[in-house]
Amino acid sequence: MKNSSVPVSVIIPCYKCQTTLRRALVSIERQSLQPAEIIVVDDGNTLEVRQQIVTICTESSLADKIFLIHLAPRSGPAEARNAAWNEASNKFIAFLDADDDWHPNKIEIQYRFMTSHPEISISAHQIKKHKSNDQIVSSVNRATARQVTFPRKLIINEFSTPTVMLKKSIPIRFDSGKMHSEDYFLWLEILRNGYKGAYISMTLAYTYKSFYGEGGLSKDLWQMEKGEIDTYIKLYKKRYIPFLILNALLILSIAKYLRRVIVVKLDLSRH
Repeated sequence: MKNSSVPVSVIIPCYKCQTTLRRALVSIERQSLQPAEIIVVDDGNTLEVRQQIVTICTESSLADKIFLIHLAPRSGPAEARNAAWNEASNKFIAFLDADDDWHPNKIEIQYRFMTSHPEISISAHQIKKHKSNDQIVSSVNRATARQVTFPRKLIINEFSTPTVMLKKSIPIRFDSGKMHSEDYFLWLEILRNGYKGAYISMTLAYTYKSFYGEGGLSKDLWQMEKGEIDTYIKLYKKRYIPFLILNALLILSIAKYLRRVIVVKLDLSRH
């Protein structure tokens, strides 16, 4: 008997993801509550990779609820997510990167939290690095949640994209011109425009790469830093923050960047 489905659309941007997409879909197959639809966005892949993506989706047990969107040429994760968001047909959106996966109870826990707290428009939870491809069997204990405010998020960004669930009705979208920090900028805009956010203190998502300095867009630390600086400047230009706060945030951001560089170099020296 198939698990019940809930009005959640899962969005998976896919660029050169043919080696990891199957694993991401399997983590959705194992959900205790199934999403109503899964939108996989082929973000300007080559014809060969596109055919592999189609095969993976067709062979999945979730094939009847998987929708493919093809973008050409490559538009980047922001535009890919926007394209799927605009096509989604359910009340809630959940983002999953093709090289990450979820705890089997992720959708159930986060969906029930969102529906029991209708004042919350966006929520996220903890994510950790998973070191092998073994099935995740960690237990889920009772979680606590706290509200996330715009001032707090300016200093600490706890929202990793594969942990976010939000209401489709939010009219704000990812900045399609940004290739780095586009997700952070969106979360800040949502909160600054009066939508309430929450952070669930439970690990419900897993990544297979280091958060900084390894793989994907996280590989280039300086590009990430420039993206964060651009985010703060855009917030200032939109008059979301005053000039004094902008300067304080830029100093803090550069300090965090230098720390990340040191951490990555120390990690590399150990291997």
